[in-house]
Amino acid sequence: MTDPVRQALDDARAIASTSDLPTAARTHVLPSLCRIALENAFLEAAWIRHHRSGAPEHALQAAVGGADKLMKVTALALFGDAGRTGDVYRELRTLCGPRAVDLLRKCQDGAHAAGAQITDPHGFVDDIEIMAQKVRKPEVTV
Repeated sequence: MTDPVRQALDDARAIASTSDLPTAARTHVLPSLCRIALENAFLEAAWIRHHRSGAPEHALQAAVGGADKLMKVTALALFGDAGRTGDVYRELRTLCGPRAVDLLRKCQDGAHAAGAQITDPHGFVDDIEIMAQKVRKPEVTV
């Protein structure tokens, strides 16, 4: 598989389709796989935005290397600036709709002890896929 977004989504769908899905898989594994899908979609968008700007490749490599949190990677993708994490939620709502922030938070929650509360695993993966596809098509704004 050469598409890391598709691979993570396919893996998440397989988990969501598991009969008698264990609680830990629903609260931790599923949101983690969806987080991987989104993170890869954001990285792809960051590369596209950066390439369109004509800036040197090493500058983005350094920025990506310093983006140690999902919010920083998201800001890098949306704005070309990992420091604009405070603007991420507003922009995600504009780009992906009102549920986008909740989806992103659930992906983040999967990495924490309590996990994410996901009542509809298939719907969650479907929503993440829609969000990832919107993110992967950044507008020409540079």
